[in-house]
This record gives sequence, C-alpha cells and structure tokens, in this order.
Amino acid sequence: MLSLLNLTLLVNWTGSVGPSRSQSHTGCGSCYAHAVSGLCEFKNWRETGTVVEYSKKHLVECYPHLSHCGETPDRLLNLMKRRGCEMHYRGCSFRGGMKVKSVEKYDDLHGLSVSEVEERLNLTTPWVVGIPSGGLKNYEGGIARVRGSADHAVLLVGKGYFNGEPVWLCRNSWGDKFGYNGYFLLPHGVIHYACRAKF
Repeated sequence: MLSLLNLTLLVNWTGSVGPSRSQSHTGCGSCYAHAVSGLCEFKNWRETGTVVEYSKKHLVECYPHLSHCGETPDRLLNLMKRRGCEMHYRGCSFRGGMKVKSVEKYDDLHGLSVSEVEERLNLTTPWVVGIPSGGLKNYEGGIARVRGSADHAVLLVGKGYFNGEPVWLCRNSWGDKFGYNGYFLLPHGVIHYACRAKF
C-alpha cells in the first residue's frame, strides 16, 4: 500500500487494517472512533487472515456515556470491555454482523512524558496515539511537522526511517486523498499518549 523512495519500514501493519476513511461521514471529532476501529480490524486479521472494515459509526453512536464529539480513545476502550465493536452498523441493537470479542484489558499510556510514551511503544500490534494536529492539514508528503497540544487521535501502524530520520507510520481519518492513501509519516517526539486493546 505504501511505497516511498527513501523510506525504510521496520514494522508495517498497513496490510492488516482497513483503509483510511473520512471522519466527515461520522460527525465532529470522531477521529477517536476511526483510530479504535483499526484495533478491531487488526484483531480480526490476526484471527482470520482477512482484512475487513469495522464500523466507525457504531463506535460513535452506540456507546452510552460518551460525548461522541471529541471523545478520547481510552474511554471508548474501557466501554468496549463489555460491548466490543461490530463490522456492520445496523442501529444500536448489537445484533448482526461480525463482532470482535470484548476487550479484556488495554494498555493506557497517559500521564507520561512524550519520551516515556514513545519508549514503551512496542509495535507487536497497532496503537491509538494522541498527537497535535497543528500543521497536519497542510501535509503534502514526507514527514509531517505537527505542532501544538494533543488534539487528534490516529492509528499508529509502523515505524522506520525516512531519509535517515526515525519516523512513525500512521493512518489518519481524513480519507484516502490525504497523504499517502490516508497515511502519513510522523517524527519522533510528538506522541502525547497511546493506548491499545488486548482482546
């Protein structure tokens, strides 16, 4: 999926999750649901060997006690311990489609420094990470030079080097016209928090 000159990937999970979709279809501030859906997609791929998309709309609309707009991934993961996530959205009856089993527990790297968070990112599975979005809307390739406080959640699916600089590979939620088919390269030193499910 991702082919860039001068990019060497040491870990690459892009072939184990669904494509990037635009969060304009799921409402305001729904980046958290797009990122978390990738954890479900990876879980399904690991168990079945096939890549399928999981419903972002289900995660946005069908979990009580969430604010829906601008929610945080760790709160959603905590609720997923009981309800899991569904492949298809058919309202909130939790029937039909393929359901990922409930989250048993999850790793939550909050309250640490940026360097401490990044030191603990073992990419044996993807992670949902919180990053600044300042400057990201103007991304045209290469390494994204983001700035500001953490206000955006993306799916971290790989790591490597671009022109010799260490980078993270992330799936965004702004559709496949953004970056490299919806993916972008992030420098080290900008991930403010991270979480992942242990299904």
